[in-house]
Amino acid sequence: MNQFGAGSTQPSSSETLFPGFPTLDVNRLFKVVKQRLWLAILIASIIVGPAISYVMLAPKIYRYSAVIYVDPKKDGAVFDGIKGASMPSFETLDALKSMAGAISNGTTILRVVDKLEHRNDPDF
Repeated sequence: MNQFGAGSTQPSSSETLFPGFPTLDVNRLFKVVKQRLWLAILIASIIVGPAISYVMLAPKIYRYSAVIYVDPKKDGAVFDGIKGASMPSFETLDALKSMAGAISNGTTILRVVDKLEHRNDPDF
């Protein structure tokens, strides 16, 4: 007598792998989703509709920023240009403040506005 049961290890087609748990009926799931598709479209339009209208009607906000890159100090580097000429140094705080002031003055900003063609934009 075989105590471990010499029968097949695979369940028969009428048995479920997990007794007590329902099996997934894909056809029924597809029919339910197809019947309720209008509800999903309605919920999506309720969420997406106001978001799109806000994006289209909201006033535009323009911001600008600039980054000043300062090369690290190179000791012993030789300037390859005109003899006696020195490169401008932006290592001091005053030099950086003057550079920031030059970037944010009105003429520089107007050149950027003209380049981006915002002068005729009524929202700008």
